[in-house]
Amino acid sequence: MVKMKSNAIFSYKHGNSIIHKLSPTIKILLLPVFSLLIFNLNEFFTIFLVVTQIILCFNLKFSVKEQITDIKPVLFYGVMLIFAKISILIYQIIFENQNFKPLFLQIICEKETYILILKLLCIMQSTSILFKTSTPLELREGIIIIESFLRKVFHLKKSHVLSESLALFFIFIPMIFETYENIKFTWKGRQGKTNIKMFLVIFPVLLAVTMNKAYKKTLSLLARKI
Repeated sequence: MVKMKSNAIFSYKHGNSIIHKLSPTIKILLLPVFSLLIFNLNEFFTIFLVVTQIILCFNLKFSVKEQITDIKPVLFYGVMLIFAKISILIYQIIFENQNFKPLFLQIICEKETYILILKLLCIMQSTSILFKTSTPLELREGIIIIESFLRKVFHLKKSHVLSESLALFFIFIPMIFETYENIKFTWKGRQGKTNIKMFLVIFPVLLAVTMNKAYKKTLSLLARKI
């Protein structure tokens, strides 16, 4: 029997660290600032920040598996990017009769590609820390504070339309992945294999379950406004 766990991407992890206690408003505002810094500063800053984030994640009691789960989309992207470059290399060798060694060394020494992947990993890890140390309710409250401040500064009508939309978006990201993981565990618990058939079977279920949860969450938010 397969034991079901909640190890979905960007899922909240309870803790009492300084990062957990930090205002979600500050964390939300810091995320785009970090992203801009990562893309505009040199590779040494990126490497330093990646190492710092890994150390921070271990201090926050995030396991290696949890960290890999959250950065998995970027890892897949990196693998696909390198695979595409290798495919081009093979094409040039076979059909354009180019020398293997210079082309191979060119791919190995192509620093920009690896730095880009590192920067994306860094941003993904920053996003992971935000989600793992803030509950959906805290994120919602943080967005409401930001929107209320902006509306006050620009003398706009008091409303939380943008906040509610972003809050739903923040809630649905971990919810979709958590639902996927639960369905996948159920599939494996019934001795199902990880293959194309699995994805064809669980995708309609994932779609139906997430749409139902989204509908109920929307009704819940509408009921609060009445």
